[in-house]
Amino acid sequence: MKTASILIVDSDPDTRALYRQLLEMEGLEIVEAGDGQDAVDKATAHPPAVVMTDTRLPVLDGYAVCESLRRNSVTSAVPIIIATADATQSTWDLARAAGADLVFLKPVPLEALVREIRALTTHPPAPRG
Repeated sequence: MKTASILIVDSDPDTRALYRQLLEMEGLEIVEAGDGQDAVDKATAHPPAVVMTDTRLPVLDGYAVCESLRRNSVTSAVPIIIATADATQSTWDLARAAGADLVFLKPVPLEALVREIRALTTHPPAPRG
């Protein structure tokens, strides 16, 4: 059985390392991107099982990453988790409008993250459209 690949997108290498260590312990394969364009390029070249992205990224922000992946037929059905430090309702609304399946407030509760990623890799959401 192939290991699920998770694309972690965050401009902070320490945050990516934290998620990587946590998710690798769960037996997941991790791909990292430090900016939005790199994330889109990696996801379209090799679609992951789940994308987890921060909202504040260089080049393309997390909303643009989400919108771009949703518009691409190769990645349109890939579940997307957005993590944000901004607790305003408008941020959550923007994330959902961009196509996010889940939104977490930073710091992301790690147990909840693992649980949700496991659920998304086991039972992905229905295709959009």
